[in-house]
Amino acid sequence: MSRRMALWTELEHHRWLHAVPQTFPYSRGGAFAAQLLDKLVQVPSRPHRLRAADWALRLTSRPHLKALPAAARLAALALTAYRPSAIEHPGIEAGRLSRACGVESASLGSALNPLLTAGLVAGWTYDHRREEVHCDWP
Repeated sequence: MSRRMALWTELEHHRWLHAVPQTFPYSRGGAFAAQLLDKLVQVPSRPHRLRAADWALRLTSRPHLKALPAAARLAALALTAYRPSAIEHPGIEAGRLSRACGVESASLGSALNPLLTAGLVAGWTYDHRREEVHCDWP
């Protein structure tokens, strides 16, 4: 048992978990109770992550996007996040965009087309040579 406790102590030391006092409602008679910790929460840039999460929720909760399928809302979020500035290259790598949308590259059009109807993009094209998606913004 002491070897097992040493492992738990090591995990707690490295902030993977936090041992919960035995008075916690879910601990039962002598069992070890712990709360798993999110390793990303441990980093100093937490306010940046909170702002990013707030921005993502605000964007995808807009009334004209709320009714869209999940892949289309993820596409809206990814397109807005990867939206190039005037001085950058205007294309977005199709593989990166499809991974962000949670769809296969061949199904990327089904995630992007609802954005036309919602008015988020005025149009989009796929550059086969560069394997990039180019969007026309309203």
